[in-house]
Amino acid sequence: MESPIRYTLFDNLEELRTRLRSLTSGRRAIWVTESNCVDICLDRIGIESADIVLPPGEEAKTAEQLLRLWSGLTDLRATRGDLMIALGGGALLDVAGLSAATYKRGMGLVYVPTTLLADVDASIGGKTAIDFEGVKNGVGTFYTPEKVLIAPAFLSTLPELELLSGWGEILKYSMLAGFSVDEDVWGTAEVAPSLIRRCIDYKIEVVASDPLDKGGRRQFLNLGHTLGHALEALHLSKGEPVPHGIAVAAGLVMEGYLSLRRDRLPQEDLMRLARVVRDHFPPVSVLCTEYEQIHTFARQDKKLRSAEEGVPVVMLDRIGKPSPADLFSPKELDEAIDFYRDFMQI
Repeated sequence: MESPIRYTLFDNLEELRTRLRSLTSGRRAIWVTESNCVDICLDRIGIESADIVLPPGEEAKTAEQLLRLWSGLTDLRATRGDLMIALGGGALLDVAGLSAATYKRGMGLVYVPTTLLADVDASIGGKTAIDFEGVKNGVGTFYTPEKVLIAPAFLSTLPELELLSGWGEILKYSMLAGFSVDEDVWGTAEVAPSLIRRCIDYKIEVVASDPLDKGGRRQFLNLGHTLGHALEALHLSKGEPVPHGIAVAAGLVMEGYLSLRRDRLPQEDLMRLARVVRDHFPPVSVLCTEYEQIHTFARQDKKLRSAEEGVPVVMLDRIGKPSPADLFSPKELDEAIDFYRDFMQI
């Protein structure tokens, strides 16, 4: 099945500016961005101001901010024929996409991602969402933007943790697709366009086979995310947010251990993965007294499709060969968390 996802990777910001002028010629543009992009990104693409500005990161992915977007669109008298241009990181794209999908039952939408995580993952695939009642991506829908315009030139503006967050998703794709990354580029802004394209093309091919995430191959894209999302939710509940991709990196190690436990992933593959995470990503803390909370958050994962016993976790048979989710008990999850804590020396 051919994917409806259309993206362009630009060599420089002047090319991006030219494309944006073309897209908005004869069509009203409504710019939505996040506060930390106002001074850094807008001027670089020749935009004086945004129409709607949201808080940065996960602070934007709330029902309150979604209501702000709907109200802002109403105040602007937006129509279905207008074009919302969402400029920002993955969280901003998620909530902006949900507002565009639902305002007047769908308006024009273009994504301009500004973070590495959004470049390689969040801008691709058509998922939109807000967090709800403590559940990561608890409310959302599918809505594919008309275009995704990617300019790696924005990466030079990112702080270290935001770059590492994007590298966490690249690590996931390297586990799924079986490609390697040069040791000296982990965590840097020196991301080869070919590497970005490799991640995107893998995701597009998988999404085309299972566009609405009905339990087919698209579930593979959740590798590292069951426990990664649980870690994110735990830290959000404590007011100590962890960048998404850093939580995913931790989740990859934990879920890799679970694949080993089911005699799937060879030990040498698990250790290769774990060493990359130990050497290039900060540890994500989790106390023994918080294991029950991890169980609760993991049980709220989107892959759970019934009142089945156990938590579904995507498996790896080897690096480059994912397989459908298996169910795991709380005791097995605890062992995986223990392995991660011991290896990371937390």
